[in-house]
Amino acid sequence: MFKKVLFSLALLLISFAALAVPASAQEVRSGAVANVGKDEFIDSSLSSSATKLNIEGVVNGNVYCTSQDVVISGVVNGNVYCFAQNITVTGRIDGDLTSVALNTKISGIINGSISSTTSSLITTSTAKIRQDIIASASNASIDGLVARDVTISATTARVGATIGRNLMGNYGQLTLTEGAIIKGNVDYKSNNDLIKENNTNIEGNTSRASASTGGAAGGILSFALLFIGFLVSLLIVSMTLIVLFPSYFEKTYKEISNKTGSTIGWGLFNLLVLPFVIALITVTVIGLPLAGLIVVVWVLSLMLSGPVFAYYIGKRITKKASPIKTMLVGSLVVLSLYALPVINIIVASIVAIVGSGAVLNLFKTSNIKLKK
Repeated sequence: MFKKVLFSLALLLISFAALAVPASAQEVRSGAVANVGKDEFIDSSLSSSATKLNIEGVVNGNVYCTSQDVVISGVVNGNVYCFAQNITVTGRIDGDLTSVALNTKISGIINGSISSTTSSLITTSTAKIRQDIIASASNASIDGLVARDVTISATTARVGATIGRNLMGNYGQLTLTEGAIIKGNVDYKSNNDLIKENNTNIEGNTSRASASTGGAAGGILSFALLFIGFLVSLLIVSMTLIVLFPSYFEKTYKEISNKTGSTIGWGLFNLLVLPFVIALITVTVIGLPLAGLIVVVWVLSLMLSGPVFAYYIGKRITKKASPIKTMLVGSLVVLSLYALPVINIIVASIVAIVGSGAVLNLFKTSNIKLKK
């Protein structure tokens, strides 16, 4: 089921990419492993939903992928857009690398920029990034050459690269390792001082902006009040919607219960693929109105995901209670879980996937009726 869903999503992504490059052909690869062999030349863009994508040859166009592992040891004469667990580049990308991944490792050449959200970002001593690095990571290790700016938000970052301009960002701890050369300024935000190992060189100025330290107790109280206000506002939204559209939430409950696989598939599509679709459409002026419509649907599905999931949980608990009581119980359960560190991240992900998936499943057939 999921392979078919992902394959169809890849085809949909390719069809939208055609708006950006209408004269270009498209290559689609799926399955457990998708290989572009050493002697293979793809004279078009490539889209893949394979579990593993291995590019050893040449792709003369952009690469779009949703895979577990992506390995690029060949050449991509275009941009790379990927959602993956692991991304490894030992070859060459002539455009930009834009990615969301668990682990990202660059040992090759990227003639554009890196824009990445990742847990671990590593550029080795052989890496050459001809433009910028803009990334959010838990841990970052930057070596090699970066021709322009490096801007990273990271818990810990070790930088030993030669950077052509400035090093910027937000860091829990920033360390310049031996051999680091910063030809511009080091301008960063952190509560800890920069650690410099021997034989590092900063040609410009170094400045650090600390986080506000104005009263820990006051900060905790302010955060608590804001968080409570956020939860109360979500509860008000959920209760208002159940009064106005009770039949719709009953339909979403049945959709989740009876079509769980399809619901999760559409939810993953909504979170992982649709943002790329929107970005692709917006590169052409003719696609802007369509992109605007898709953005409205996307935002609406995410806004409704919380109430939809809360009603589902409430229904599982209360069984035959009234819709209002069902929504109240489900909302209180979900909002209580939002208050628990770490668990709230897991819950929010499940809510977004299941809730928005149910909304999209019903989008074409649901008739929302006001309660009389």
